[in-house]
Amino acid sequence: MIKQLLADAANIAQEYNFDQLEPEHLIYAMLINPDWEALFSQMGIDTKAMRSDLLGTFRFRRLRVRVDIPQVTISEEVTRIIEGSTLVGPTFVSSLMTQMEDRSNRISKISKKYDKTCQDLATLNPPLPEIDELLDGLEQEEAYFGFDRICKDVFPKETRAEQGRSSSFGPDGVGTIEVARLNDPAPQRAEQTPEKPTLSAKERAEAQRAVDRSIRDLTQMYWSGELDRVIGRDPEIDQICEVLMRRRKSNVLLVGDPGVGKTALMEGVAARVATSKDPSLSSRPVLQASLGALVSGARYRGDFEVRMELLIELAQSRKAILFFDEMQMLIGSGATAERGMDGANLLKPALARDGLSLVGATTHEEAAGIRSDPALMRRFETVLVREPDKDLMCEILSGAAAPYLSHHRVRADDRTLGRIVDFADRYLRDRRFPDKAFDLLDTACVRARLSGRSIIRIEDVRDAVRRLGGSLPLPHLVGEKDRKQTRGHIVEALNELVGGHPDAIRDVAQALCARTPGKPLGLHLVGPSGIGRRTLTHALARVLGLRVREINAGFGADQVRAGLLEALTSGTDLLILLNLDSELDRAAASAIEGALMSGVIRTPSGDEISLGDTIICIRSNEHKETIGFSFYQKICSFENFEVKKIEMPAFSNHCIKEAIRFELKRLSRLWSDIGSSRPLPAEESVLHEIKTNECIWSEITKACQRAAS
Repeated sequence: MIKQLLADAANIAQEYNFDQLEPEHLIYAMLINPDWEALFSQMGIDTKAMRSDLLGTFRFRRLRVRVDIPQVTISEEVTRIIEGSTLVGPTFVSSLMTQMEDRSNRISKISKKYDKTCQDLATLNPPLPEIDELLDGLEQEEAYFGFDRICKDVFPKETRAEQGRSSSFGPDGVGTIEVARLNDPAPQRAEQTPEKPTLSAKERAEAQRAVDRSIRDLTQMYWSGELDRVIGRDPEIDQICEVLMRRRKSNVLLVGDPGVGKTALMEGVAARVATSKDPSLSSRPVLQASLGALVSGARYRGDFEVRMELLIELAQSRKAILFFDEMQMLIGSGATAERGMDGANLLKPALARDGLSLVGATTHEEAAGIRSDPALMRRFETVLVREPDKDLMCEILSGAAAPYLSHHRVRADDRTLGRIVDFADRYLRDRRFPDKAFDLLDTACVRARLSGRSIIRIEDVRDAVRRLGGSLPLPHLVGEKDRKQTRGHIVEALNELVGGHPDAIRDVAQALCARTPGKPLGLHLVGPSGIGRRTLTHALARVLGLRVREINAGFGADQVRAGLLEALTSGTDLLILLNLDSELDRAAASAIEGALMSGVIRTPSGDEISLGDTIICIRSNEHKETIGFSFYQKICSFENFEVKKIEMPAFSNHCIKEAIRFELKRLSRLWSDIGSSRPLPAEESVLHEIKTNECIWSEITKACQRAAS
């Protein structure tokens, strides 16, 4: 029976990553055995509660120690229990519990917590510790030997009267065990864990300076006029203040996309606190703490813990509202391989008590790391911070633009501010209000100031959009006033760069001038290989001042998505060349169709990036057995995508002569650049070298070279 008990206990120890078999494992193995459980019940112990608490401790150990234990050894305490007992019935239980008493007085916790007949807690004077405080202490310990210290910390001093009793383990008269008093920890515990050394005055002063450098008093900054006015966010500020006024768990977690104004909300909270008539708010400063500054300069293990403790003491003494931006950085900060105590664990006990309220800000993606720690997450009330819509953003910008205009010494009317919001919404789709609107206003102010003007113009806003990576088309492409002149400009410029395709050039210019603002434009270039579709694409990019990003759809759906995402997030204006000449698999075709149909590309994190005003040249060969023709028929029906088919057939008739003249002009420049004195061949001699009625560029080039030789 004992062999089976030891085997069960060893399996439990190995399952929960203990390297030694301890008395707790024996007790748990006995509690799950009906025969042994009956002996504990005879002693007046609540076996169900004891089993639950032991299991919770084992699970906490497994979370802290993530290393598989290949073999479990028997500890000295268990060895003494086995050697000093008869290994049967109550005698074995007595030896086990006695050894538990010798090991840092663990029986103190077990008896006091689970003995049904114990009346000591009933005689303690209130107030008793909150359950959150006991849980906070238990989460900082890996085993029961710290429970006496935990009780000492969480019980008020006046309740630590000496309490004790004697209890018999059974009718067989094995003996009694004296329960340790709460204020009298066992001598063995004092020997095992020496007292924490006291900091010297110099070390404490250095740690205090680091804490002072890491905090900003937002309330004081409000009174000194250093904070901008927060407009249109009263519902969120009200919700935050309601949580902060609670007696317990007055902690807030702000969750929202980057740029939606989480930090600005706390500046609004600081203003509300500073002007509040309720003393429960007005007496509490708002302190913003920088975790990076707190960690900076911490050279030795323990420096970070000291700084965190000083920060908590400072916040508690002032009953402050502590604000951490990038809250997820607390998880793991300051932890080492030997010690897993990070910033989050250091804050947990303080968060459950009066005197400290904490507000943390994080994004939806990073919040997953915080939710992985349920003990930390349960102390927070989550407040979702959503992006303002366009109407609210116009109201916010109208009320908050004054500091920016005053700083740059420029002016802007309401119409210009409205255009800033409109441009930010249409052309900075991968960013969020209000951040992108304020950045656009700030950049437009700089553009006007550098131009020597005191008033912001629409041209300044357009330039600012491009500076911030927006996909705003060039002004002459909008065609708002003189479409005919714009079309003629594009045709003339392209004819200088591309020859032999006057009809295709005319169709491209017409499509650009007739496009709908805010929608992507597709130019479906159809023709045989070698006819000049890539040349026309690069020439168009040169005329428009764009760069070309070529994506080969034949490489698969993943390459298509990655290429489109890279092109849209590169921060520069691009013209995308989508090559469909090769065979497409079904997944790649679906990826392209999905992007063009919805007008957006989804990132791996789930965000959506709009195609905006992107120009996409689709290069396909209608005469081959590819997806080309059917693909064009599909994309013509997409509401979010405009497409124009550009025919580029092989050169024939008069187009051959235009192509020859263009190629001879190119060769003339080339030979002049290299210092060659070769005479150009006549146009008729080149025509004589071409033996077919239709040809492509490579054949024309070879015919010119043969005629010149």
